[in-house]
Amino acid sequence: MSAFPTSPPPDLESKAFVLPEPINMALSGGTRLKFVRNEQAPMIILRVIVRSAAEHCAEPFGLAAAVARLIASGTSGKSSFEIADEANRYGGGVSASASSDYAVLSISCLSAYLDPMMKLAGEVLSNSNYPENEVEIDRANLIQRLRAQRAEPGFLAAEKYAQAAYPGHPYSMVSPSEEDVLQWTAEQMREARQALFRSGASNAIIVAVGDAEPENLKAAIERHWSNWLASTTEPEDFIQPMLPNESGEIWVQRPRSAQCNLRIGCRAPTRTDDEFTPLNIATVVLGGSASSRLFLNVREDLGYAYHVGARLSTRLKAGSMIVEAETAQENVRHAIQEIHREINRMANDGPTEQELSTIKAYMTGQLAMRWITQGGIADTLLVSEAFGLPDDYWQTQPERIRQTTAEQARQAFANRLDLDRLITVGVGESL
Repeated sequence: MSAFPTSPPPDLESKAFVLPEPINMALSGGTRLKFVRNEQAPMIILRVIVRSAAEHCAEPFGLAAAVARLIASGTSGKSSFEIADEANRYGGGVSASASSDYAVLSISCLSAYLDPMMKLAGEVLSNSNYPENEVEIDRANLIQRLRAQRAEPGFLAAEKYAQAAYPGHPYSMVSPSEEDVLQWTAEQMREARQALFRSGASNAIIVAVGDAEPENLKAAIERHWSNWLASTTEPEDFIQPMLPNESGEIWVQRPRSAQCNLRIGCRAPTRTDDEFTPLNIATVVLGGSASSRLFLNVREDLGYAYHVGARLSTRLKAGSMIVEAETAQENVRHAIQEIHREINRMANDGPTEQELSTIKAYMTGQLAMRWITQGGIADTLLVSEAFGLPDDYWQTQPERIRQTTAEQARQAFANRLDLDRLITVGVGESL
């Protein structure tokens, strides 16, 4: 009988990473269109990225997100059901979302229905009128979701961490209060939509992926989106978040909790930082996979946590390195101690060569997977444009990963994280 293997097989050699070259076109009014032709399915996927500081266009907090969420709730000529039914007939849909960094309109359809879908999307983008009944239904549903969130320890931990890490900044707000939700009106939504979803060379870009002729796509957008393309504006820049004015431990009492939810983290640089790649490598070695140090030590070997992991949370103006863990009440102190020990070990010693080799293969493979589907390609291009990454970023990123040394990863983790201001948030019963 052969012995059970104790080490993984050697990694296969990575294939060349060749990405499609986007076609860049300028639309009337200056808005850019970036298109990747992909014929794997007879579909068209669009993402309209609006760089306006979303939450600065609308008060109270959460109104911008509601404006985006209800963008297809009705126009002067169509109800929400009619919009949804028509989009379904075209094999797709139209929706939107907004954050404190940017807003995104998402559109999809079968290639054969490109022109009528662009007409429908143009009507939604320029003429959403937010019917009173739709606003009230969304308000009631949102209040129910907010109440349900407040019963979740993970939400409470994320909220407290954001407040501590980004004091006084929109990033510190995770969700609106019920009082905020009760304030906004349909008229406010209509006004906010005009401020939020505006075009312009500096404020908006359309990324599109799918089976279409580039000129046909451009013509359909210009034909049906003319009103929106004329509504140009410059993006509003907003303040850099202040450094945390508190560190240490923050405890949220949650009676009768059988376990404790932990968030341990600190401020980190953004995606455009020169050392982001080695920092990300070190973070993945720390807690980004089932073979990471935190998973193997805190969960598997010591049994202090049901779940534990680390990640970089990136925004336009700032980021965080966050460790998340769920542990039994009696193991809280042990788990915190081990997490801190692993963070310090990464800063002092860095990853081993074996860890580095394994994570490099994992990360380059993950990069390739982003480009498998049309939606994945569109979302990857969205990240590039939203964060202002260089045009060749994804083409050159695999080589940056492969060239990173263990010492570079260690230095980035030790020097680019604000480890002297580690914030620990715990949500549980008696802490």
